[in-house]
Amino acid sequence: MAVKDHLKVAAANIRRAANDLGTEATNLRREAGQKKRDADRIMVSKSTKVRSVEQDMKRSEDDNQRRQKQTEAQQTEQQISQIRMQSNKEHEQLLREAKSKEAEVGGLKNRASDLESKAGGPSFL
Repeated sequence: MAVKDHLKVAAANIRRAANDLGTEATNLRREAGQKKRDADRIMVSKSTKVRSVEQDMKRSEDDNQRRQKQTEAQQTEQQISQIRMQSNKEHEQLLREAKSKEAEVGGLKNRASDLESKAGGPSFL
């Protein structure tokens, strides 16, 4: 096999790797979106619970029961806050990983193009 053929094969393999890496980046973005939506659903559910507990608290005439409801509402609000912070942290991490992979894709595609130009044309493997 001539050197040009080896370069074309290498370029084709690099393009395949770039495509695979691009798929990984897309999957990470999809996962980030799904996790964010899941966390949002949980927070909405907990917010609904807080409103319900607050309504119960307003209707209650027993001070002890009102304090218990208030504590329950505060704990649920803390859970919401923790979920939000964790969700944002995970979302940003997944997006950083996706961006990193996308940057690598660009580098690989450039490298494949360089090899193809040295080989005298694009690879069709």
